[in-house]
Formats: sequence, C-alpha cells, structure tokens
Amino acid sequence: AVSINYATTNGTATAGQDSGNNIRLLAPAGCGKTLCLLFRCKQLAERGLLSGRSPFLIVTFTRAAAGELRDRVNSDDRFSAIRDLVEISTLNKWGFRRVKSVASVNPKLVNSKKEKYFTMLYLLQPIWQKHKFIKKVMMEKGKKSVAPRILMDVIDAFKSLGFDHVQHSNLRRFSQHLEKLQELDLTWNLEAQFEELAKLGVLDAKIIGNGAEVAQSEAKKVYDAFFKFWREATKHLIDSATITIEDQKYYAYIDEYQKGEKGRFLSGAARYCHVFVDEFQDINPLDFALVKAIVKRNRATITIVGDDD
Repeated sequence: AVSINYATTNGTATAGQDSGNNIRLLAPAGCGKTLCLLFRCKQLAERGLLSGRSPFLIVTFTRAAAGELRDRVNSDDRFSAIRDLVEISTLNKWGFRRVKSVASVNPKLVNSKKEKYFTMLYLLQPIWQKHKFIKKVMMEKGKKSVAPRILMDVIDAFKSLGFDHVQHSNLRRFSQHLEKLQELDLTWNLEAQFEELAKLGVLDAKIIGNGAEVAQSEAKKVYDAFFKFWREATKHLIDSATITIEDQKYYAYIDEYQKGEKGRFLSGAARYCHVFVDEFQDINPLDFALVKAIVKRNRATITIVGDDD
C-alpha cells in the first residue's frame, strides 16, 4: 500500500493536479520510495520547474544512504540529465558546510569523550560558575568523574529535542516546548535526560509508588536548575566557534531560521527550488526544524518519503 498526499496552499490536490507541490509519500520498506525521489527530480527538471545550479537538495540521515543515492544517480542513465542538478547530503554534512560558511573563524569540532570533558571543564567554566546547581556538580565531581562529559551530552540532547536558546528565552516558552514534546510522544527521550541530571545531582530525585527514584521534572525546577545554564552555555559555544556533532545541525538551523525570519531569502544560483527528505520517519525535532528553515529561506517545495509503520 502506498499513500501519496499532494499538499498545496489551498488544501489537498488530486494526483493529476500535481504541478510542483509538496508531497508526502508513505509506503512500507522495499517499495522503492527512495527511487521515487530521483524520478520526481527528473520529472521536475523535464518540466522546467527549477532555477539555479543545484536546484534539488536531497537530505538523508546516514552517510550510507547518501552514498547509495549518489551511486544511483551516477550509474543509472535514466538520471543522467539531473546529475549536475542534485545535491545529496546528510543533514550533518550540510549543516557543517553551512556553519563554516558563516563562522568568522574555522569552527573547532568537539567529538571525543576527552574533548567533551575539557570543553565543559574549562571552556564553559565562566558559565557554570554562575549557576549554582551546575557549579556544585562541577566542583564536587567535575575533575574526578564523567560529569563534564555527561553534561555535554545532555546539552546536545536538548538541542536534538528542538530546544532553541534564542526563542525559548523564558519559563513560559520553555514550558510550551515541553508540552509540544509531550504531544509528539517524545517524553521518553526527555525523561531520560532528566534522569541523567538527577544522577548528577543537578535535579532532585523523588520516590514514586513502586519505590523507584525518578527525577523531579517540574518545568520550573528544570528551567532554574539546568535550562538557564543550557541557554548561556549554548551561546558561549557558538561565540567560541566550538561545535559538537549535533551542533552541525543546530548552528545551521539557528542561522537559517533567523535569516528566514528577517526575510533574507535566497535566490538565483544559491537557491534550492525543491527539498527532498528520505526516510522521514527517522527525523528528530532538530532535524525537522532545520528542514523547515531551509525550505522557508529557499521558498522551496518539499517532498518527504517514509514508512509510517
């Protein structure tokens, strides 16, 4: 069974009315969804619905998937006409190129456990010194435990969950995003981060009915104990041109979103006319925010394919 929706600005069109609209394609594994992306590129190119040097951007979530798509485009003669029109990339790789293009200095990528440890311990010291709950953990455990690395991982996890250090600037907006994550059924991921913070002592723990300990995760407690620190730490990392793997997408999202909000849209050779997302079911809130920001700034249409099982 294959489900195709043609979304237009006026609602939903029938399949025969498609003229470069947004499309959502749902189908089980093995049905050829990924191949459909390339045929859609070919169709749009043949109909002249494009501009610029690489009007098609196809994003995937793994390097293997991106490599398979490139191999198909380069080896299959049916797609020879679009070889110079398609950019295929993971979101991380696309984001890193974006960060390098807008950063005032070459960004330093923090990846290993050791690098995360020293980034928290030293680079972020001016920030955690100002936040009593984080300072207590760092002073008691920082130099003798994995606490600095765990804190860096939780910082990244909050970015993956779609928190924005600019937009979520107060308790109300923070609470609204918590509610949104609950609506998306992502509380399991959120609660896992709260548990990590409770183990470190940033959040208090409480006993529930079965005798187990869980983190006290009321919005105000999390906001005061961690999120205020998270916002300042995230900004400090940006200002220091220091990025983690997740920051490749997060910093790109911040830049794309802010420029889109200011009406600084792309045009000509720099613009993507159409954005395609493969395996859309694997997306997380940060991925989703970045894709939306790219689409908005390029004033592009979007095609997403995935398995809803």
